[in-house]
Amino acid sequence: MDDYDWVSTPTNPFVATHHAQLGMTQATTNIDVAWGPDGGRFDFLFDQVIEDSTSYVASKTYGGVGIVSDVDLWLDYEYSYSYSNLGGDFAINSSTRVTHITNDGFTHLTYDTQLGGAGWLQPSSGTFTASYELLLEAGQRYGIVYDTQLDSGADFGLVGSGAGSLHFTLTPVPEPTTALLLALSAIALFRRVAHPFRGGGHDDRIARPAGIQFKHQGRLAHRKGESP
Repeated sequence: MDDYDWVSTPTNPFVATHHAQLGMTQATTNIDVAWGPDGGRFDFLFDQVIEDSTSYVASKTYGGVGIVSDVDLWLDYEYSYSYSNLGGDFAINSSTRVTHITNDGFTHLTYDTQLGGAGWLQPSSGTFTASYELLLEAGQRYGIVYDTQLDSGADFGLVGSGAGSLHFTLTPVPEPTTALLLALSAIALFRRVAHPFRGGGHDDRIARPAGIQFKHQGRLAHRKGESP
């Protein structure tokens, strides 16, 4: 069972909720993104529940954002996901990555995979985190992707859960000349405000320096001995 969207020209801002459920097993993602000349913010909230059963069951949430910009962008990326009660045969696999895409293929700039749950001989509860700071160059294509899946299938009569968030921002990087002008404006502002008028009082005036696409899928699988 899927709840899937591929949005090549999303509205700005874009707010959506995706949900898929099969019995008690479910996956929900809330999306809230916005962007403009000063950069963008991208927020994804995840919530998953998985019920153990005699057949294979999986709860999966994944998605990505594709970015091409005409200016350099600074990426600041934070991912956190906490899970609990994944004993028995429960397993969780979480990955986050930033990829540079060209006509000849792709290169992972970052690729972080984390495993948990008794099915991986790992703790039944825990927290995954990942954080990146990267420069995305103008005119290049990048993909920012997350993928979290909970699996079961041994009929231990358990119910596990997980929840987390992905938050990242994109900030334009000033060219050297622009950065210098901004610095000079800041110095001028400091000096201007610091000196009083010749006729008395102070000068209270302020000197002021003068294609996105993404996808998300919540997926549930319920097939004997087969991965989704």
